[in-house]
Amino acid sequence: MSILRIHVLGSPVLRQVTKEVAPVTDEHRQLIDDMFETMYAAHGIGLAAPQIGRTERIAVVDVDEQAYAIVNPVIVENDADPVKGEEGCLSIPDVYGDVARPERVKIRALDRDGNPFEIDAEGLLARCLQHEIDHLDGRMFIDHLSVLRRKAALAKLDDAALTRTWKLSKGGAQMYSAPRNYVLRVWCLNHLVHHRAQVCVYLRLLNVPVPAVYFNSADEPAWIFD
Repeated sequence: MSILRIHVLGSPVLRQVTKEVAPVTDEHRQLIDDMFETMYAAHGIGLAAPQIGRTERIAVVDVDEQAYAIVNPVIVENDADPVKGEEGCLSIPDVYGDVARPERVKIRALDRDGNPFEIDAEGLLARCLQHEIDHLDGRMFIDHLSVLRRKAALAKLDDAALTRTWKLSKGGAQMYSAPRNYVLRVWCLNHLVHHRAQVCVYLRLLNVPVPAVYFNSADEPAWIFD
């Protein structure tokens, strides 16, 4: 098994709708094993294929020792009344927000061997499954927040988080996708107006090309490298 690189907010793959898998092959089973390994290494409870740069409709979760690989998952039943709960995401390190979701859901999916099965989930497991299925549909938990709450949550992406992510990417596991992504995101959110010159110097010290930066339609930072 291998530890894969985790893509962070701003990576285009996180906004792509995944493609259904048919049939489930040995390559997909290896991907599932690698996703579990990556999720555990990152101390997460869920991971979807787009978070490691893949477009298959596959996710893994492990909540309270209930571990599932879900292929082509769909929600077939849910509670009508949503309940708020705090969520975070491995692709948005150190950012959290209260998201309203159904307390109970029924998921229909294929397992790692391609066999159909259902999960009747409630509580944290139900929330985690819905969170990962969102990823498979190109959505992230911040999309459920109001504009003001989303901006407040993203403002928490600070230099301390940048340093932590840089160390992870330079370590043996190399968990997070290229540190330049995180540098540029912090630049966009916190330094674009007042600290552009200083950040450009920092980028050059890291041997990262100074990019052109813009905001996409989801009001997230994006970038173009020379």
